[in-house]
Amino acid sequence: MNGTSGKRSGYIVRQYDPSGEFVREYDSYRKAAEETGVKMICIQQTCYGKKRSAGGFVWKKGAEGELPERIEPITDQPQTMEAKPVRQRTPSGELVAVYASVNKAARAVGRGRKDVMNAATGRQKTCAGCIWDFIPAEEFLKLN
Repeated sequence: MNGTSGKRSGYIVRQYDPSGEFVREYDSYRKAAEETGVKMICIQQTCYGKKRSAGGFVWKKGAEGELPERIEPITDQPQTMEAKPVRQRTPSGELVAVYASVNKAARAVGRGRKDVMNAATGRQKTCAGCIWDFIPAEEFLKLN
């Protein structure tokens, strides 16, 4: 067993490549982080399902004999960072402005991009006293 020491922690951490092939096994998050250079918190977040991968690898935690030799490969493409047009409305629904991107909207209203993004995705109700939503690029082009 590669990457293990004599002391057992009760679980193992397995490293898989993006195609789902087993790479290496470690006896703790700390050992995996030390030997791969991937931050321990990132490996943990991947094991708990908060992230899809860390350091270019998929990580799984479990009891010895419980983890598979092969997992499903990562098949979908990462999200592109294309700008999404966003609309700003008053709480009564009146159109205030339309912006080409969340970043441009955030600069215009003097707020952080996360605030605008959270309002547009529904994680928070408003930002800068307004309601926000994403609009299709075609609609944005018609409005401008």
